[in-house]
Amino acid sequence: MCDYFENIILKYNIKNYLLSFKKKYSGKRVLLYGTGKLFCTLLNKGYFEGINIIGVSDLKYDEQDNCINDFGFNSYSPINMIKANPDVILCTLEKSYLVFSALKLYAQNHNNSIKVETLIPVNYFRLFYNKFIATFLTKFKYLFNKNKKYNNVIYVTDDFGNKKIYRKQIQGLKIIFIGNNNTICIHKNCLNKFINSFIYCTDNCHFEINKTYNNIRGLKLVLNAKNSRVTVGKNSLFSGGNIVLSGENNLSVKIGNNCYFGSNLNIRTSDAHSLIDNISQEILNKGEDIIIGNNVWLANNVTVNKGVKLSDYTVVASNSLVNKKFNENNILIAGIPARVNKKDISWRPESPS
Repeated sequence: MCDYFENIILKYNIKNYLLSFKKKYSGKRVLLYGTGKLFCTLLNKGYFEGINIIGVSDLKYDEQDNCINDFGFNSYSPINMIKANPDVILCTLEKSYLVFSALKLYAQNHNNSIKVETLIPVNYFRLFYNKFIATFLTKFKYLFNKNKKYNNVIYVTDDFGNKKIYRKQIQGLKIIFIGNNNTICIHKNCLNKFINSFIYCTDNCHFEINKTYNNIRGLKLVLNAKNSRVTVGKNSLFSGGNIVLSGENNLSVKIGNNCYFGSNLNIRTSDAHSLIDNISQEILNKGEDIIIGNNVWLANNVTVNKGVKLSDYTVVASNSLVNKKFNENNILIAGIPARVNKKDISWRPESPS
């Protein structure tokens, strides 16, 4: 087996590649993805010496972040590689073309300045096949599928509320219908505002977003329960987050005008699992609608749970967990769980300076 990987190293001239890699990325923070036998062979031969390795990632570290592994490196789960703050991600897998593609997408979604390299030259024909031809064949098959979905409509609205069916791909937004009778209403002003966003709908779901002058970045909207409804008012800004309606039908999220949402936002109308009183058999955690008023600012890493109401001009501090109704306007709330920290405040999107 060792001879096999030594032949791989010779075949792809990996030793010389790593020498040029060291020069190209001298002093850069490098995260290695893949800690299999090829990685071990290169490590034992000292080929990684001179590279500023800040950590490694692999599927085996799915629940580990910033922990020292058997190789003496910090390990990161694949979904949290960004925590290592790498300049370069180097794929050290023998069969790398699909993983390389996924790493490129990961870097694109989190930080466009992150470079992605691979030890093994990418089979671009196979990459092209998976990205375009296989996708086309899947769509072609769908056209003749007896179980294909019906009455899923995307509308574009204007300032007057007029709706027109929209049949083109919306740049930066991927929409997946897995059920029937879903409606997506997007103001025409938003068609060029989406960046790396995603909408997933089951049956009888509705999403509506009004005009905005801000980017809608990294919004992941999962309507995985029947009759789910999400509406977003005018001029709201998203910097990456999840709005999930899953597990219980007939729930909604209503977001007002001029709201700003920081990164890693999580909004959930249901726990999706049941908490039961063993004596009365009563379900203790039923889902509830969420209402977010106008001019609400949710900072980074905020979680908003079922039944929450946030009134106008509410500010939610970073890393807070909001799990109840706040009926008072102009308040700052913070903590786990969130409580009123300061009253009679307002906020503006401009920098303090």
